[in-house]
Amino acid sequence: MERNTRIEEELFPFYALDALSREEREEVERYVAGNPEAQARLMEAMSAAAEFVADLEPITPSPVVKQRLMARIEAESPAAPVATPRAAARQVATPAPAKRRWWPGGLKGFYVGRALGFAVLLLLLGAFGLWQMSRQVGQLRDQVGDLQARVVELEGETARLQGEAGVLRTENDALRNELAASQDLLAHYQQPGMTTVAIGDASGANPTAVGTLTFDPATSEAMLSVANLPPLPAGSTYQAWLMIDQTLVSAGLFTVDERGVGTHRIADMTLDTLEGVGVSMEPEGGSEQPTPDKIILFGGVS
Repeated sequence: MERNTRIEEELFPFYALDALSREEREEVERYVAGNPEAQARLMEAMSAAAEFVADLEPITPSPVVKQRLMARIEAESPAAPVATPRAAARQVATPAPAKRRWWPGGLKGFYVGRALGFAVLLLLLGAFGLWQMSRQVGQLRDQVGDLQARVVELEGETARLQGEAGVLRTENDALRNELAASQDLLAHYQQPGMTTVAIGDASGANPTAVGTLTFDPATSEAMLSVANLPPLPAGSTYQAWLMIDQTLVSAGLFTVDERGVGTHRIADMTLDTLEGVGVSMEPEGGSEQPTPDKIILFGGVS
């Protein structure tokens, strides 16, 4: 059923305060009889009116107001005629029935009372409207508070997602750089005349550690590539070794990333006298000879 805003906005408050005529009450009751939603809204208005009236504190009228009202009624009442002795005797002889006033102060007093009642009703309706508006304002404030809390929560979630996106971008850039380096290394390996020597775990303690040494006769340079080497303790470094004439000669220091992957370029090298290639973990700054129990990779050249 279509909502009748006139009945709900203009008549519901007066219905809740029992201030409608019989026809208006019947109009409201016919409207809500076939409209459960409107009936629920009317019940809410009646509950709110009852709650409002229950919250009102009784006000004791001022004695001055009462005195003024009684004085005004007395002033507006017609003065009783002064009785003369003859008139008094005539009145005693033929008493006339006294007229009963149906409203203090006559017709004018009746309208004054109606006006005062209507004014009180208007005050009640205005106070009720203000109370209902105050309650709605409180509800709106609660909703605004909830929305503000949700906004703060979403801002925090957005900041977290932006942080994760930054980490992913960094990782993506690192992977791109690694891919580019791998492609360069693969291209280097595939050049004509290149010689590659494979080296592996020297002690059995690091079975996944591997490495290769690729020699370029055109430049007399070699590229040492390693993977899966154990992490370096603080104050340590990796050192490359070349075995020439049964003697291990240092070929430089290098480090690896968190996955144990690294590369190291060796210059001025000849493959004719090379007998083997090794990698050891040494103190920072390197050693003159490899530490025997720290040799990670080694491979011979046939």
